[in-house]
Amino acid sequence: MNDTQSTTNPTGVRPGAEPIDHVPAVPIYAFKDLVGKSRERALEWLRTSTHESSWLLENWAEGAIEALEAYGFDLSTRNGPDFNYSLSNSQGDGVAFYGRLDLTAFVKALEAPPDVPYVEAFQSFDDLDALKRLVAAAPDVSAEVTRNDYGHHYSHAKTMRVSLIDEDPLAWVDERPTDEAERAHNTLEANVEEAVLAWVRNVAKALERSGYAEIDYQTTDEALTESMEANEYTFTAERKREG
Repeated sequence: MNDTQSTTNPTGVRPGAEPIDHVPAVPIYAFKDLVGKSRERALEWLRTSTHESSWLLENWAEGAIEALEAYGFDLSTRNGPDFNYSLSNSQGDGVAFYGRLDLTAFVKALEAPPDVPYVEAFQSFDDLDALKRLVAAAPDVSAEVTRNDYGHHYSHAKTMRVSLIDEDPLAWVDERPTDEAERAHNTLEANVEEAVLAWVRNVAKALERSGYAEIDYQTTDEALTESMEANEYTFTAERKREG
């Protein structure tokens, strides 16, 4: 049915709708009773408010952090997880996260994916064989994800850098290594470091896409209608009721 406001329905509500309440001389209606331009104005009001709200991506961010932690990340700081995003379709927008990645836990998660949100984005790692060989040789090794120079101004995939941290750098040898063995191990570390950097950047890009998808969903007419009816927002025929 095409609900449009016209000279036969000048009030902006469906025929026969009973006001829920009145402010002085102004009838108050539920969202479900608005039609035509009145309904469109109510939807646009909530769409704008939703875009500007701090809670819009809370559930999405919690799911992303849960997934990162399940794959071995420790993002904790005294101010909470170091998970950052800016998703307003502007230059420099994106997702970035910083902390230490336990590579032993990371291997386990890649081989047996945990039941977490966005798991598909986490499963693509370029060189699992090299990672497993490094972890077998140096079980205390981890990857530190830190900000590069751009990371103090922006939050996106290219603001992250990776360096390997080995708490016991000679654990992989029983005696003094030969030069050839040391070069081979250093090459293995460099290859894993490069693969981890590619992985964290790909994950950040995938999370960015999922964040924008969440915004798109939360601002559809369907989601906005569900929100207004669940929260029992009330309106005059012209605008949302204050208070």
